[in-house]
This record gives sequence, C-alpha cells and structure tokens, in this order.
Amino acid sequence: MPSSVGGAQLSAVDGRVIAARRGLPSGRAVAGGLLVALAGLGTYVVLAGGGDTPTTTYLVARHDLVAGQELSAADVDAVAIDLPEAQARGTYSNVAALQAAVTRSPIPAGALVTSTAVAASGEAGAYRELSLSLEPARALDGALAAGDRVDVVATADGTSTVVVQHARVLAVAGAGGGALGGGDVVVTLALDDPAAALATAHAAAAADVTLLRSTRTADLLPASTRTVANAGSTQP
Repeated sequence: MPSSVGGAQLSAVDGRVIAARRGLPSGRAVAGGLLVALAGLGTYVVLAGGGDTPTTTYLVARHDLVAGQELSAADVDAVAIDLPEAQARGTYSNVAALQAAVTRSPIPAGALVTSTAVAASGEAGAYRELSLSLEPARALDGALAAGDRVDVVATADGTSTVVVQHARVLAVAGAGGGALGGGDVVVTLALDDPAAALATAHAAAAADVTLLRSTRTADLLPASTRTVANAGSTQP
C-alpha cells in the first residue's frame, strides 16, 4: 500500500523506498537568479573602480580664446583628467603660471591650455594695437582670422610700399564683407615695432592700404614697386 510523506508518494518495492522526482526550477526563477547575480557583479565593479578617479587637474579654456588675448583666472577652469605622461607635458595645473600670459593662437572652449599655445608673461613682449578699416577687396574679403600673419602694403601716387611684414592679426570684424556683409572689414593688428606702428597709422590715413596674408610664407616682399604709366608695367 503506498504511503505519503510530505505530499510525496512512497511505495515499497522489493524492500526499496521510491520517492517522486523533484521538479527543475521554473524559467522565471532562473531569470530572477541571473538578475541578482548581475546586480552583485555591477556593485563589485563600481566599488573596485572607485579608486580610479583622476586626481591631477589641468587647466582648460573656459570659453573660446582668441590669439593675442591676455589671460586671467576667469579664462580657465581646472579639470581632473587622466593624461599619459607624454600628453601631460607642456600643460598647466597652476592658474598663477598663466597670469598675464598671452595666447599665441586661438584655443577653443574646453581645450587644454598648453605652452605651445600661450606665451608666459615674461615671453609675451610688448606691442601696440592698431585697427585698419578696409574695403573687403583689400582685406581678403574678411577671410582672415586671429593668429593670421599679414603684410601691410600702402599704395599712393603709382607706388606701392611695404609698410610692415608678417604682422599678427588680433581680431577681425565684418568678415564676409562686400554685398553680403556690407561695409568695411576692420582688422586689428599687433605691432611690436614703434616705427612700424607709426608708419602703418600714417599709411591708413594717407594711402590705399592692402593686406596680403603671409601666414604660410617666410619670405619677404621687395621694399616697393612703381607703376610706369606709359608701359603699363611695374618696376622695383
């Protein structure tokens, strides 16, 4: 006669006790166990990686910086970043090191401030700033940018004279000039030679001034050229 223990049917066959086979876990139970295991693994990863937070800070531009801009603490932010040793060379961690430094080239917001992009206060040197208001055709239609280098040429009485070469552009207003932009293009230059600054100011008032972009060239223009009206040619 079969008997029951805890709901399982038992029977004696040749002196042996046979119990009902226990069922396997349901699919829902397996899925639940897997989720618990994954949650535990995620917690472990978070805790194990907690010590990898960067501890070294580097200075980055808080906003777009133009070439020739004098820096202050308001222009930079300190951000904790992990950088390989090679990439960390030339960066700055101390705001005081950038006080009165001047940017050599534009630095976009969020970019690292490096020694190649700025000149320290002792290296920046003094210069005068001068703005030229020019017709678009005489200023590359305004297609200049801060950091560009330009040659300033003055033309009067049939003679064109080089006033200054490789002057650094600090700012440009009215880019795109002509019929679309309307009005003149205003280009601000940095001139470290007092005589060149005076000559440029005089040329702007007394002659037609044209800018030649010289960013990609190291050679120099001849000092002047003269137009010979009869032959329709030029002579140095």
